[in-house]
Amino acid sequence: MTGLHHPAVGLLLWVSFLLRRFALAADHELALVNHLASQNHSAVKCVMPLIVQCRRFWYAYQHEGEIAEGARAHMALAQGIATGCEAAAVAGANQLMDYLERFARRVIDN
Repeated sequence: MTGLHHPAVGLLLWVSFLLRRFALAADHELALVNHLASQNHSAVKCVMPLIVQCRRFWYAYQHEGEIAEGARAHMALAQGIATGCEAAAVAGANQLMDYLERFARRVIDN
């Protein structure tokens, strides 16, 4: 078999689907950790509608993103929070925001 009918293509599509689903679940869990770490219920309540819209944007245009780069940025944030070091958490947050801005600009500019 060749081309799109090869069994490996189906497997690759399935793996891609699972990775993206895992990424969404991991992003949601990291958001919960962020909310708890902030210790600011009012701020969390204010940003939730924005977070929902951002997730919808990512889900609609995820094919434009670099999943490995996004995962690394999320990991940097998670590790920064886990260390309890404010500077490391801020560096991770900045890395994630830089990635998300590049992603959004790539979508908007194309």
